[in-house]
Amino acid sequence: MLQDEELIEIISHETAISVTKSTGTQVAYFLYPEFEIHVNPCQ
Repeated sequence: MLQDEELIEIISHETAISVTKSTGTQVAYFLYPEFEIHVNPCQ
């Protein structure tokens, strides 16, 4: 678990793993050692 003094490096959208699902939904995956973030980009 992250400690108070540890920072999370925010990476740019270009470094995400981008996927288009069969439904047409676009998802960007940002992977970190302890967690992952899934983002549905706004258009």
